[in-house]
Amino acid sequence: MIKLHTASTNSQASNAGGSIWLSGWLNAINESSNSLFLTIGPGDFLVHHAIALSLHTTTLILVKNALVARGSKLMPDKKDFGYSFPCNGLGRGGTCDILAWDAFYLAVFWMLNMIGWVIFYWYWKHITLWHGNILQFNESSTYLMGWLRDYLWLNSS
Repeated sequence: MIKLHTASTNSQASNAGGSIWLSGWLNAINESSNSLFLTIGPGDFLVHHAIALSLHTTTLILVKNALVARGSKLMPDKKDFGYSFPCNGLGRGGTCDILAWDAFYLAVFWMLNMIGWVIFYWYWKHITLWHGNILQFNESSTYLMGWLRDYLWLNSS
């Protein structure tokens, strides 16, 4: 029987950060005396998950579009008519799906959303760091009105 005790000091779970190429990296991430990493708060956690959502959604749309387009019976028609040819249709035994161009447009939309989120997040996080007021970001970044009120109107007066 395998015994795993995470409270033990010599267990694999407690030594996870020590045996990797940079010893102590796991403890250094949220340590306040270290300037290598920024501390991660609840707003950072939410933004990182929003970025992951948009990346996964973009990838899912593109992969689904690529897989459906290759198996279509209308590949010769799509070659002749371009991306605007709509769907297989009932006459060819297929179903009408969104256009390949629409799926590409939707993926680009999600990617541009993600880029906007990253720019807003990075700028607001770093402007509060530069002004020495990181508490303002930590308190206001966990809800939407905090982003709209405190980021967009920061230093407006």
